[in-house]
Amino acid sequence: YLILSLYLNGFVTFVVLRRHGHRRLISTIGAIMVVWLPLGLDQVEVLQLVPVWPIIWVWDVVRRHGLRPTRWTAIEAALAYTTCFYTCVHHTLFLSLVLVATGWCLFLSFRTKRFWMSSLLALSIAAVLVGIVLIPLRQTLKGESFERTPDLVERLSAQPSNLFRSPPHALFWGATVRGFSLSPGGLKLALAAIGFAIAMFRRRRKSWAILLLIMA
Repeated sequence: YLILSLYLNGFVTFVVLRRHGHRRLISTIGAIMVVWLPLGLDQVEVLQLVPVWPIIWVWDVVRRHGLRPTRWTAIEAALAYTTCFYTCVHHTLFLSLVLVATGWCLFLSFRTKRFWMSSLLALSIAAVLVGIVLIPLRQTLKGESFERTPDLVERLSAQPSNLFRSPPHALFWGATVRGFSLSPGGLKLALAAIGFAIAMFRRRRKSWAILLLIMA
């Protein structure tokens, strides 16, 4: 499962980047960086956090659905979202919040009747497929009186400073104390900043740059 997830992380990233017009070299570099993401953040032992390819699939199909909505893009979007939920509930929760925040730059055809009809189809399919697991899961948690104490929540919660702490084995400025290391690293942040600045001056890439900034 681990090897398959890492492979799909890179494969899906490569396909999506190529679909959006990037050269093979750039697509390969992007794929390698996504493959390395769970490894670099020391998340390999938490298997449900390793597969990020469903999130990339969701972004890709939602973007295509927002541009040219059809029943097929609606079905694919529902399947992508369901796959994301089945691989990691936590990822899906945060993905849902970001989808709401970025809808204005994803759903460019929201004024058309076709968009709303096909989107209703996607929501209906996703609700059924996700509900099959979500409803029993919710009932199970309620039945067991599942509750976390305030002290446990505090110990398991990340602090703002953790966002700037690189993993201990980072090439530059690795963390020297114990705790959550949630920064992707200084090199990646620098490359992201340069890429964002370049994209803002290119009309075709501007909306994608804003989308990625909101996601970050």
